[in-house]
Amino acid sequence: MKSNFKIFALATLGAAGLVWVGCTTQIAPFGAYNPAASNPALVSNFESGLLKENVLLYEVGKPSNHVVTAGSFAAGYFDPLLATGTVVIASPGANGSSKACHLSGTIDDPETSPGGYDSLSITDPVEMSGGLYNASFFTGIQFYIKVSSSDNAASRQFTMPIDQTQPPPAPGVCGTGAYPNLTHCYDDFLFDYTSIARDQWVLFRLNFSDMKQGGYGSPVNPPDLNSHLDKIMYLTWSEGNAAQATHFIMDFWLDDVEFF
Repeated sequence: MKSNFKIFALATLGAAGLVWVGCTTQIAPFGAYNPAASNPALVSNFESGLLKENVLLYEVGKPSNHVVTAGSFAAGYFDPLLATGTVVIASPGANGSSKACHLSGTIDDPETSPGGYDSLSITDPVEMSGGLYNASFFTGIQFYIKVSSSDNAASRQFTMPIDQTQPPPAPGVCGTGAYPNLTHCYDDFLFDYTSIARDQWVLFRLNFSDMKQGGYGSPVNPPDLNSHLDKIMYLTWSEGNAAQATHFIMDFWLDDVEFF
């Protein structure tokens, strides 16, 4: 059984490599963002050719109301020994655009107990300065997803982990003495799109008020996502094995991620 959860996010900065393991260390921006993508609600449309988030993304309470240290899209894992994957810029994108974010990888886990759930994801730590993003300017998020017909993942979800659903290191507080009722972590606010159509771009437009916890962990307090918009840790597009001992292929694209 695997009970220790970490996200291993891999990204490239020039010739240097960065491994991000759920920490809050500040890092320098990966490069200038495409000037054409100056919409302050835009997280990324990937047209810059970089996995970097929009450095002009609005954020409540930060200087000039913009993110201080923008995150980057990278591969996230439950267990990097069982799941392998890469996240790259690929062509074409949604709506006739030239670029998108593409994840490809596999999961091979012989364990079938509930604790044997593994996943592979595209993960964006929205605000690297302090580890928490404040999305209170917005009421929801939209994005395009395209899943290949070769992709046989057992589950597909968009999740928004917050401090109360994630354990330490900080800013995660689930399972700490300050929150004794939060004994079962990782029950993030989510939207499930497992049954998505294949080989075509699909737009999802989600109100924060419609996103709920999965129900398999400790309920947060207050129970609605709108009460925690200042405590967002990541944006995550995840595919999993649902604790099945099968060779799973993950192959999907993400584009035009934007708050509204």
